[in-house]
Amino acid sequence: MSKLGHLSEFDTAHPERWSSYVAWVENYFQVNQVQEDGLKAAMLLCVCGQETFDIAENLVTPAPLESIAYTELKRMLREHFEPKLPVIAWRHAFEQRDQRPGESAADFIAMLQQAARPCEFKDLEERLHDRLVCGLRSRELQQKIFVKEDVSFQDALREIMANEAAGRTMKALRLSKNPTTSSSVHQEVTRELNPSVAPTRIKPHRVPFALKNKINTELDKLIQQGILEPVDSSPWETPIVTPLKANGEVCICADYKCTLNKALQQHSYPVPMVSHILAFLKGGQVFTKLNLAQAYQQLPVDEATAEAQTIVTHRGAFKVKRLQFGANVTPGIFQSMMERTLHNIPGVCPYFDDVLIAGESSKNLADRLRAVLLHFRQAGLKLKQDKCKIGVTSTEFLGFRIDAEGIHPPESKLKAIQQAPSPKSKSECQAFLGLLNFYYSFLPHKAAVAEPLHQLLDKQAPWQSTKGVLQRSRPCSLQMRF
Repeated sequence: MSKLGHLSEFDTAHPERWSSYVAWVENYFQVNQVQEDGLKAAMLLCVCGQETFDIAENLVTPAPLESIAYTELKRMLREHFEPKLPVIAWRHAFEQRDQRPGESAADFIAMLQQAARPCEFKDLEERLHDRLVCGLRSRELQQKIFVKEDVSFQDALREIMANEAAGRTMKALRLSKNPTTSSSVHQEVTRELNPSVAPTRIKPHRVPFALKNKINTELDKLIQQGILEPVDSSPWETPIVTPLKANGEVCICADYKCTLNKALQQHSYPVPMVSHILAFLKGGQVFTKLNLAQAYQQLPVDEATAEAQTIVTHRGAFKVKRLQFGANVTPGIFQSMMERTLHNIPGVCPYFDDVLIAGESSKNLADRLRAVLLHFRQAGLKLKQDKCKIGVTSTEFLGFRIDAEGIHPPESKLKAIQQAPSPKSKSECQAFLGLLNFYYSFLPHKAAVAEPLHQLLDKQAPWQSTKGVLQRSRPCSLQMRF
């Protein structure tokens, strides 16, 4: 039950979303192989929130809640939150739906389409068109569409979306060769430091001669983008580490574990489990994968945080004015921002700087992609074009291959497991088991079959050395099928 924390409470202010909420919870049941009826009911009641729990308790009175089967509990709550109304009542509610303050055009359109489902309109597209145009908050845009003849729903939709995109501030729409040249994310990140921890200054690490030019090039780029600002000194000064990227360039990170991390208040936002994220891809036939350019460094920080993030290099100290790699709270802050930005778009899985979008059809995918891009534009977030894949039937995401048939281990990982040499030490044995554990759900009887290897990790398990190579003192056979 401790793994339920990622499931949000049901928002009773939006009762029309009950069916969607239940579908979300049932995806969790499926991924975690929860099948027993009583356990399903108990789990639903644990995560739905106190207000929904009280409603359920009142609905089943005088019977105790624990006596109600899951299917019956779900039915009673659905009838409470989504009562069966005459079609005329649903149509009346649809005709009253206007664009609300702060509601984007994409969100308004999505809510109209949802509200139209129970209305049984025979002229659905025409009714959507009329309600969309008449419900707009922008009277100027309304008049612009009114004066045109024979404007279809799709034409009106394109007009509205284009108008909304064009109406964003230049700051949010600015495009450049360097995607983070000037900050366009609207909200600054603030980090709370423990006042009892004294600021720390550490001397810079020595720079390998072979990497010096690459590091200088990267520093110059970050200065030009406004991410770094040279300073004489700072109470906090953290040395950099420079791991190489796959393309041979260096990535400048700060070694905050010996400085700033000691003073940071832990961020409470949990990093989601991969299995929970993948559950939202059910039913996907076609996919798009997006990648954010320079990820964390798109988020500006306040002045105090920028000073605390100061790095020290062979060229002196630099204040870091964006969220920086290496700080222990950075992943939670970034994931929280991504989920807030995309929370109301179905079929979308954000995981740090990667976003996977699944659609039941090409049109459905295009609609979701359009909504994601609009939300990114509103937030001022930029994508890395050469790492984006749009409209593919299969892609790799979070160490899995995703396609219309479901989720699978990628061929490269299967080959690595199947061709892995016999472990020659306990550390190699642990590494091999770690690879197996990542794909445990695809391995039948994994626990029983791998038990001989787990036994070898015991401190008392004997290993012997022969000509400098550690060997097991007893034979171990391990065969697994995917």
